[in-house]
Amino acid sequence: MSRTSFIVKEPPRLHYNKFFAAIHGRPALWDSRDKDFDNTEVTHHLWNEVAKICGKYKGAHAQIEFLR
Repeated sequence: MSRTSFIVKEPPRLHYNKFFAAIHGRPALWDSRDKDFDNTEVTHHLWNEVAKICGKYKGAHAQIEFLR
């Protein structure tokens, strides 16, 4: 009986310093006192900006990573 070994690749990680700096510079994403906090049109655009900075494909992917 042969033994098969698997190489487990670690999932790609964001550069967290760059990621959190990008979010920190956009208070509408995290500060509930910001006037645009509840404006989904603005926050969607901001999440897409964060995704581009961090190399993610979609803003939703960056948002999920932030909420983890």
